[in-house]
Amino acid sequence: VALCQVDRAYCRALSAFQRVLLQRKRLLKTLREQNVNPAAPAVDAQLAFWDEKLVQHGAIVVARRHNFLGELESHARERHAELSAQREQLALHYLPSFNPGHLSDSDFELLGDGLLTDVSPVTLDVAAVGAAYLHKLASRRAREIAAGTTLYGPHRDDLRFLANGRDLRTYGSRGQQRSAALSLKLAEVRAMTAATGTAPLLLLDDVMSELDAERRSMLLAVIEDVPQAIVTTTDWDDFTPGFRHRSQLFHVQSGHVTPVSHTEVSQEVDSG
Repeated sequence: VALCQVDRAYCRALSAFQRVLLQRKRLLKTLREQNVNPAAPAVDAQLAFWDEKLVQHGAIVVARRHNFLGELESHARERHAELSAQREQLALHYLPSFNPGHLSDSDFELLGDGLLTDVSPVTLDVAAVGAAYLHKLASRRAREIAAGTTLYGPHRDDLRFLANGRDLRTYGSRGQQRSAALSLKLAEVRAMTAATGTAPLLLLDDVMSELDAERRSMLLAVIEDVPQAIVTTTDWDDFTPGFRHRSQLFHVQSGHVTPVSHTEVSQEVDSG
């Protein structure tokens, strides 16, 4: 979503890719129902047309996602270090469904299995990604016809968060996972501000309930640097008196938003 807001070419490519993907899926489903020979010239001709279209747009999506994530990673790493009291080093791994060419086939397989944790930043070229994508589609044609759907492309992408080399999806606590996602979101805010000249509104929905006291304290310090943010909560105690005093406070109930004074909140906390 963040990339679409700062890169119109990416957004157009993504929209076009999704349209072509739907058409290609319909064709693959029809070919499966007809029980065709995947090697037949007529089948090859039909799929070759949609392959070219899919690659034309899909290569842009993959390359720009990879390159944008590379731009975000250093700032996300800084933010995550702050949120973890310098105990954790964050790494972000973009996992496309085919090797776009920045790694050897063996290293790409290790990356997918979570066994390659140190990946050097490399800028991907759209033409090179397109060639790799087209080769993948051509070499897996029989498999896709049997499945009746497109098995490779940016619609199958994934993103992996690692802290100190450990996959947070598998080994991370809920607080670590939340901190990593927040770090990426804060990096996106910085990138969008730099690209547009306007700071976006950061919305954090009940984020404090999933963090321990130390991470909550670290996050409040980080939020202070964000130009504008809305943070929801069900417990005023999640926020320090100083943070509450520097914020505008509101109460939301049944769709109605009512301003709340700092005095009212302090009395509620003290009596609570």
